[in-house]
Amino acid sequence: MARKNKNQHFRELASRMYAEHEIPPDFNAFAEDRIVPALELKGYKLDEKRRLAVQAAYNLVNTGLMGATVADARDWAVQGAKQRAEIWDALIAAGFAQDCRGSEAAKMVTRYRATAELLELRKNWEMRTLFDLHLHRNSELAEPTRQALVYLHSGTVCRFTGQMLPEEEQRQLIALNGTQYVHPAGITHHENLVEQINQSNLQHTWRATHVDPITGRSAAFEPNPGIRQVHAGKMWRATRYYSWGMVSGQNLPRAIRQTMLIDGEPAAELDYAGMATRMLYRKFPTDRDVYKPEKILPRYHGYANATDKGKAQARELVKAATNICWNVSSRGAANSAIAGYMATHPDGKFLRKLLYDVERSSPADLIGRIMAAHTRLSRYFFSQVGTDLMTKDGTVMMHLLVAFIDAGKPALAIHDSVVCRASDVAFAEEQMGEAYRYVVCGEPVIHRVF
Repeated sequence: MARKNKNQHFRELASRMYAEHEIPPDFNAFAEDRIVPALELKGYKLDEKRRLAVQAAYNLVNTGLMGATVADARDWAVQGAKQRAEIWDALIAAGFAQDCRGSEAAKMVTRYRATAELLELRKNWEMRTLFDLHLHRNSELAEPTRQALVYLHSGTVCRFTGQMLPEEEQRQLIALNGTQYVHPAGITHHENLVEQINQSNLQHTWRATHVDPITGRSAAFEPNPGIRQVHAGKMWRATRYYSWGMVSGQNLPRAIRQTMLIDGEPAAELDYAGMATRMLYRKFPTDRDVYKPEKILPRYHGYANATDKGKAQARELVKAATNICWNVSSRGAANSAIAGYMATHPDGKFLRKLLYDVERSSPADLIGRIMAAHTRLSRYFFSQVGTDLMTKDGTVMMHLLVAFIDAGKPALAIHDSVVCRASDVAFAEEQMGEAYRYVVCGEPVIHRVF
C-alpha cells in the first residue's frame, strides 16, 4: 500500500537543503546527551550514524528556529541519501522531526521540520550552542579558512573573461599569507576592525523569537550579530561583510528580525533605498524611488484594483531586473537571469501574469523599459559594475559600523541596511548619512523598514 503523504503545508515554507556543518562543541555535547540516546540506531557504522544524527539535528534546529524546513533526497542514487534516510526516520520515530515525502521522479525532495519537542529541549538556545564564534586570522595562516575575520575566494566568474568558472573552481579559498594580493599590514588592519566590531556587538544581548504558525508555540534564540569581510576573485573586488551560521543575523527573515530585542529593547531596521542604482547617479538622484516602478510597469499601476501587496511585488521585480542589468556582461545574460528569477520566485505565477498578461511585455522588453528610464546610466548596463558597487556599499557599512562601536552602540549589518535599538534610530540616520556622503559623495535616501 502506498504511503499516504501528509504535512503538504511544509511545501509552503522556506527550505534549506541538507548540508554538512562544522558543529560547535556545545551543540555537539547537547546532541550527544539529549538527542542521540533517544534514537534507535542499529547495525554497522554506528559512529558514522551518530555523527549524521548530530548533523541532521543541527539542520533541524537551525531551520526550525526560522520557521523553515530541511530538504533532502531519498533517492538511493544520490550519494549518502540512503544512510541519511535511516537517520531521518529515527528522528521522526523519536518525535524530533516530521516529514513531507517528496516524489523524486517529479524532482520534489522530502522536507523535514523540527517538532516543538525538539525546539523545547532547550527553551533558550544560547549563541554558543549554535555558533563557533572564534574567527581566525588568514593573514597568519598558510591554509586559509572561511571561519576567519577576512577571507578571499575565487568567486564564481572569471574576472578576466567574464565567463562562469567551472563548478569545482568556484569560491575556492585563496591564501592571504605571503601572497602578492595586498600588503600584510592592510589585511591586519581590516582584521582588527572586524574583530573590534564583533567584540563590541557581543557585549550586548541579542534575542529573536519564532512563533510556530501551526502550534502557536514560540522559540527564543540568540542570533549571531558577527560579521566577516569577504573578497571575491581578487582583493577589494565585491568586498562585503557577511555573517555566518544558519540563524545568524543576516540570514533571519524580516518577520523574525522584527521580533528582535537588543539589550532588552525593541529593534529597528533602516536601509539605504535603491542603494546600488542611486550610487551610479551619485549627486543626481531622480525620483525618490530610484527604480521607478510606476514608469516601468504603468499598466499595472494604473489599475484601480492594484493592491499594495501587488505593487510591492511589482517593485521587487523591477528592482531585481535593474540590479541584474548592473551585474551581467550582456543583454542576453540579463534576459535569461530575469526569466530565471520569475521561474524560481515564490510569487512567480503573479509576476509572470503581471509581466506577460497585464503589461503585455517580456523580460527582453522589461530590460528596454529599464534602460529607457535610466538613459543617463546607459554606460553601466551589462558592464558588471555591480561588483564595484558591492565594494562601495561594503565600505559605507564599515564606516557606519565603526561609528556605532566608537559610540558604544550595537548594530547588526545586513549589506545595505542596519538593525539597531529603536532608541538609536536618530543616531543611525545621522551616521548613515555621514558614511554615505563620505564614501559616495552623494546624498542617500534612508528608509525605515520597521
